[in-house]
Amino acid sequence: RERLEKEKEILEERAERRVEILKNLGAELTSHCVRSTGGEEEEERRKRQREEEEEDRGEPAKKRVVLEEEILRLNVENNKKEETIVQLRERGERVEEELRRRAEEVEKEQMKVEKERIRVEEELRRREEEVEKERTRLEEEVEKERMRVEEELRRREEEVEKERMRWEEEVEKERMRVAEELRRREEEVEKERMRVEEELRRREEEVKKEQKLKDECPGCASLFSSLQTDQRESCRLTKENKALINGMFQLQTQVTELQKQLIEQTGRSDSLSEQLNTSKTRLQQLESQSEEKTNIVKSLTQEVGHLRQEVKEGEGQSSSVFHASMEQLKKESEAALQRLAQTCQLMEELQREKNRLEETLTHSEKRCERLTEELANQKAEFCGQLQSLKAELESERGAPRGGLKERRGDLLEETLLQTKIVRQELERLKENLQREEEENLQEEENLQREEEENLQREGEENLQREENLQREEEENLQSEGEENLQREENLQREGEENLQREEEENLQEEENLQREENLQREEEENLQKEENLQREEEENLQREEEENLQEEENLQREEQVDEERTVSVVEELKQEIQRVQERREEQGRSRRSREFEAVKKEMERLKERKTQTQSVLRSGGRVLHPEQDVPVSSLRSNMADRKRKSSEVQDLVFSENKRNRLRTNKRNKQEQKDGTLQKIGDLIQNSPSRLRSKAKTIIGLVSGHPVEKETVTTATKLRRGRRKLFQSGVSSPLLDSPQMSAVAEEEKESDHLIIKRQLRSKTCRK
Repeated sequence: RERLEKEKEILEERAERRVEILKNLGAELTSHCVRSTGGEEEEERRKRQREEEEEDRGEPAKKRVVLEEEILRLNVENNKKEETIVQLRERGERVEEELRRRAEEVEKEQMKVEKERIRVEEELRRREEEVEKERTRLEEEVEKERMRVEEELRRREEEVEKERMRWEEEVEKERMRVAEELRRREEEVEKERMRVEEELRRREEEVKKEQKLKDECPGCASLFSSLQTDQRESCRLTKENKALINGMFQLQTQVTELQKQLIEQTGRSDSLSEQLNTSKTRLQQLESQSEEKTNIVKSLTQEVGHLRQEVKEGEGQSSSVFHASMEQLKKESEAALQRLAQTCQLMEELQREKNRLEETLTHSEKRCERLTEELANQKAEFCGQLQSLKAELESERGAPRGGLKERRGDLLEETLLQTKIVRQELERLKENLQREEEENLQEEENLQREEEENLQREGEENLQREENLQREEEENLQSEGEENLQREENLQREGEENLQREEEENLQEEENLQREENLQREEEENLQKEENLQREEEENLQREEEENLQEEENLQREEQVDEERTVSVVEELKQEIQRVQERREEQGRSRRSREFEAVKKEMERLKERKTQTQSVLRSGGRVLHPEQDVPVSSLRSNMADRKRKSSEVQDLVFSENKRNRLRTNKRNKQEQKDGTLQKIGDLIQNSPSRLRSKAKTIIGLVSGHPVEKETVTTATKLRRGRRKLFQSGVSSPLLDSPQMSAVAEEEKESDHLIIKRQLRSKTCRK
């Protein structure tokens, strides 16, 4: 099809080129004719003008010469015109031949186009037939598949319904049987309990009689012990009866569990029926889709018929109409191919839906088989439990009876030997014992008969169950054999149909292989791109993992290095501190000369202030030494009656402001000096605890702010009740050497602040 389209395009281009060439030739001929006629008219007009001019001049001689020249010129021009006429004729003949040749080529081209059109129509007709066949085939396949699926669903529904009914009947029978068995066992237990109670009453009466006999004859201790053993045995029997009752209750709980399982199975069967209903709705939807497809195919056939009629009607029209119709046919053919592809996709979806339904059905079958196995196992377990209970009951009944008989014989022999004195009473006892033995024998015979009857009933029931199970198994085998045969036949039919489909699909696959190859190439390229992207992502992930591992290793190494570098860091800190001290000394030497004079003046002022404060304190009645604490009392001081002068207060405020300014300047300078110490402190914060504590002590010693002193001063400052006028540490005199540090200045300032606070507190108390 693509090759046909390419050939059509080439032919159209050739025809257009030829038409353009013919148009150009016609235009050239018309222009040449116009040019030749226009030149002759101009020459005649010029001649007339010349003749008129010569006649006006009236010169005959000149006219003659001019006429001769004109004649010669005209002859030459006539010769040239004849030559041009000959050339034009030859050219016209050539043009006619060219036109004739072009017309023949156009006719041939039209014939080719007509043949191509006929071929395309045949191709379209063939394709339409193929589409119609494919549509019918698809409709038949869809109908067959739908019928088969409906039959399969109907069959499965019937099987599920039968299986559910069968299980319900079996469970109901089993429940009724277990209920009857429980009722029978309860009656037996009730009878046994009544018998044991009667036996106990009888034994109690015997015990009373034996007690009387014991009172009468002291040699009957053995009889009393035997009676006690009988009582113990009776207690044991009552306990065993209680255990049997508990076992019956357990069986009832198991029956309730089975009923719950049946309810769950019914719920599962309901869910399966719902799934079948959904599959039916899906089939209906697919049928509606197939009907829509058939309508689409019918509309396509109608459109193709309309197109044929239009082609027949437009055969006499121009080539442009033909090309337009061809383009429309191309579009319609492409649309038809797209619709075919859509139908193929829908068929694939139907196949997938069918496979899914088959899987669900197989899953439901497996579930039913599993449930049957579970029920069979439960039945076997119940049968085993019932048999074990019967054996236990028989063994428990037989053992005490044999023991009682033996003990009774022994007791009778002992009583005959030992109680010769009370024979009359013993004879009465013997008669009673004989009667009881006869009753016991009758009871035992009745129990044996009942047990034999129960065993016969159970055997018959088991035989009936086995026969029913065998029948059900045979029926299941027959049904499975028939189903297998039907499946084999269906598989054979499907195999034949699949072979036919494969033969038809192989032809289509050959055409689709080329397309698929291109798609595969594109997919391979995309896969390569995706693989490259995945590789890049994996590489990035590996890199990130490696980086994380490296970071972890680096962290571990850093931790190890930090632990190893504790001593080395201390040494480095010492060296850095020494360097800082050297820098400070170098900077301080230049500043000390300037500050020395200011410090002297400040010291003189401080001395004056100290003398003033001392005079003030002495006037208050006490002289405060630097190391003495100031006592704080609740009573008013002696200075309360004295008022401060305004001049003194102003002088104090002025000096205090000045000192604060100097202190702020010195603090700024100190902060600039402590830049390196800040870096060292940051390093210490990230170091271990031991190194941190050592480094803090060293930095405190160097900077003049020991840690312990700071804590003490803060503690003392918080307590307003006790204030010290002077620090506890001994301060060196300022004027001893020019090497004066900031520590002494801070100590002086702190002393001054303390004095000021003391004075303020006293003024406030006034």
